Amino acid sequence: MEPKPRTTLLCLVFSVVLANVLLIVFTLDRSRALPPLPNPNGYDDFTKAAALATDHLTNANTIG
Repeated sequence: MEPKPRTTLLCLVFSVVLANVLLIVFTLDRSRALPPLPNPNGYDDFTKAAALATDHLTNANTIG
């Protein structure tokens, strides 16, 4: 006994819908949000270090 065309069409549509749902579920980007930056983040330390930097580094050990 041959399957009816309607049954075959319903199976095909169901298979296509199921394949699309599985494709969407498995390809979603599930990356989590990045943690927030620390506060203070060290920028003040870099600006202080830049203020201490000079053209002559021969006396670098005496800065303090």
